[in-house]
Amino acid sequence: QGKGSTKVAIVSREGKKVKNESPAKRKLRVKRGDKINLTAMELSMEDLNRVITSALREIAQAEKIRGNVFKSGAYQRAANNIRALPYAITNKEQAERIPKVGPHIAGIIEEILRNGKSGFQQRIYEDKRLKSLIQLSRIPGIGVERAKELVDVHNVRDLKSLRERKNDLLSELEAANLDATHD
Repeated sequence: QGKGSTKVAIVSREGKKVKNESPAKRKLRVKRGDKINLTAMELSMEDLNRVITSALREIAQAEKIRGNVFKSGAYQRAANNIRALPYAITNKEQAERIPKVGPHIAGIIEEILRNGKSGFQQRIYEDKRLKSLIQLSRIPGIGVERAKELVDVHNVRDLKSLRERKNDLLSELEAANLDATHD
């Protein structure tokens, strides 16, 4: 295979090639030098798709916060379709065959497979305000507008700072939802 191509070996826990096992029993083993490099650890197919799905949902949330509802919906639909697959996505070409996954999202998936995250996600992590908005808007009952108020008006930057000031800033329901939210 040429430089930059995806090389993935599907093997069992014993290191033998898998032929007719059910997808639930298969494992995806990533070796040093392979294009897929998600911390070079063994991931089940479900876990690999979960990494991709989680990343796409994070991008969808960022687009929603930015006001790009159509892009947000596209990422969310792609994530939903990938989550429902009975097999792991291992390359861009495979991703492009999934309904609601076009060339752009397939490219992002390829980047996630190669690096563990996409460039878009990296920019999210570097943008402190956007990162705060995403984190706060994940709390049930706190939508994008309420998260913007907490970040911009009350200078809340993360769940820890919100927990410290929850009695002053949140309703009882919002505070209960915050308590049920894990970092």
